[in-house]
Amino acid sequence: MRRHRQLYVVAAVALFIAACATGPLPPAKALRPDDLKGLSGNWLWTATSGSPARLGSGPIRVRIAEGRMQFESSAAFGSLTLYEDERRRVLAGQASDKRSGGRFPIELSQRASDRLPSGAYGGPGTWFALVTE
Repeated sequence: MRRHRQLYVVAAVALFIAACATGPLPPAKALRPDDLKGLSGNWLWTATSGSPARLGSGPIRVRIAEGRMQFESSAAFGSLTLYEDERRRVLAGQASDKRSGGRFPIELSQRASDRLPSGAYGGPGTWFALVTE
């Protein structure tokens, strides 16, 4: 019985985190190269389809080009648009698998309370560290 209660608590926490990260996107923001440093840090995978495993392991390297964030991980590359308001930031776009070339959606979110120094840390969901070039 105690084990089931623990599983219910974990499931409730995961649902709460997902609910906080979902909903309509905040307004889109065009990025400038000097915005990059403020975007490095911890981001949570919040895409409703696809899998964070498709990005591979290790950090995601990023740069700004044409108002969007260009990224490359060990297994994928693509570009993301920043959507931001006072409560959260969302990076959303498309990625391409380096091996198959297949495309998949990507969405990473960061609430104001998640903005910690760079470096992924353990916690609910799958966290990624964005590292500037």
